[in-house]
Amino acid sequence: MKTSGTDFQVDWVVALADVGGPHWGTVALNVIGTKLQEWKRQDLPGGAFTDRKGTISNTFGLTLPEWKFLSTLSWNYDPFSLGVRWRYQGSVENFNNREQVLDAVNYFDLNGSWKLNETVTVRGGVNNLTDKQPRVYSPSIAANTDPSSYDLVGRRYYIGLTARF
Repeated sequence: MKTSGTDFQVDWVVALADVGGPHWGTVALNVIGTKLQEWKRQDLPGGAFTDRKGTISNTFGLTLPEWKFLSTLSWNYDPFSLGVRWRYQGSVENFNNREQVLDAVNYFDLNGSWKLNETVTVRGGVNNLTDKQPRVYSPSIAANTDPSSYDLVGRRYYIGLTARF
């Protein structure tokens, strides 16, 4: 196998007061991304390498878009924090049926937390806020999609409590 690409990460935090805003805490941005240059596989020893960049296959985990991003924007104003996360996966074509193209997908999540005191924090949120359904195609696997790459559950809510002793 031959793989090449670029992984990158950007982290940025600023206090609102430092940029002329009110003393209402900080805003933070985190972006993690991947630009896949090539993903070549040799199926037979001595055989030709096949570039699968931008394809999806019949095997779980072989969804190889050219671009993937995970970005989070959060506002922290002690004892509260609010955030929005964007999960992006670029378009791919079915490796076994090049006429079948799966469009890029965007998932958005919301989250928040409230620090009740020095030991207890309550958190909650919504994943897949827009209830985006998974991309489907014609693989030889159940569910007609790659569950390691696409959100099968749809919109879901969560709440949690952290207690430190």
